Amino acid sequence: MTFIPGNVLPTPLFGIVDALRYPASSIRILDWTIPAKPAVSELVELLKSLPRLHTFHCPYLSWGNEKFPASILSSVNTLALTFGPPLAEIDAENTSISLRKIILDTRWDVGLWEEFMDIYGTFLTSIHFDCNNFARNLTDYLDMVNRQCPNLLQMTICVEEFSSISFVDSPLPSVGYLGLMSQKFQETRSGYRKLFSSLAILNAVVPTLRVVQLLDCHNVQCLLTRHSRVVTHAFEHELVGSNFRIVDHEGNLLSDSLTVMQKA
Repeated sequence: MTFIPGNVLPTPLFGIVDALRYPASSIRILDWTIPAKPAVSELVELLKSLPRLHTFHCPYLSWGNEKFPASILSSVNTLALTFGPPLAEIDAENTSISLRKIILDTRWDVGLWEEFMDIYGTFLTSIHFDCNNFARNLTDYLDMVNRQCPNLLQMTICVEEFSSISFVDSPLPSVGYLGLMSQKFQETRSGYRKLFSSLAILNAVVPTLRVVQLLDCHNVQCLLTRHSRVVTHAFEHELVGSNFRIVDHEGNLLSDSLTVMQKA
């Protein structure tokens, strides 16, 4: 794994890309999740020399007119980019494509991903949406995914707060697993009510859904300790007879975690 930490890199990044060429044959994870950016042309050449690269995170880089080396998708399984880059030509139908998971930041216009998804969407089985302050754009992204990603099995969504989630205008794809996380650790009662009402909608329109997981321990603890009545009401009313189970960050049934919390 090669991780580029933000507190040690100078700007500009003299020699960093060149230094990564020495262990190139063994690099499996390249995580460049810092604002300091390499020269795109140098990074492209580096990527072409990483035959075992499995995970590539570079969410702050703008590719400009530089073509993304799509040939790396024969080894890369997980990809996180700012937005869909210009693509170098590759015969996807006759090339082994390993790409299965992509991380999308909804602050960017969904149209910037259309070309990429048109070619590679069919290979994806997992998508993570990082919504931050842009949950309003999630509907457009879900529309795109419903059109171009027919083989999805899993989806995770990170929002600023649960009250911003809505599956009314654009239904979730036919996934079996949904992970949810709020960056607002101390969520309000109304936020959790909105969460469970949204899940009730999914129960009616996504029959394939089997597991909903609350991914963050702070969200779970806040829900169980401060808003346990919201959970109880949801299980007794909105989610009665639901097709899916709701689990906490550790994979335990939320109903069981609530019982343990109440007995403590």
